[in-house]
Amino acid sequence: MKKVKLTLSVPENGVKLAKRYARKNKTTVSSLVNRFFASLENSQSPQTPLTDSLTGIAKLPKGMDEKELLEDAILEKHLR
Repeated sequence: MKKVKLTLSVPENGVKLAKRYARKNKTTVSSLVNRFFASLENSQSPQTPLTDSLTGIAKLPKGMDEKELLEDAILEKHLR
């Protein structure tokens, strides 16, 4: 795949955050941006390494779907 240089304008704190995140995850900012763009093609919300690492760790109670679990949490929060 041919690589092309891309110039972005990002606030300084965003650049620092991206570099720190990339370093912690043993990757590069370019790789993070490339994965983000690729995720746009595959879904409506971008996947990140953090999202990937957390996917599937929570188990729903038997017989309950995500919508019911969310409804229960909202009711508990607002009816206490």
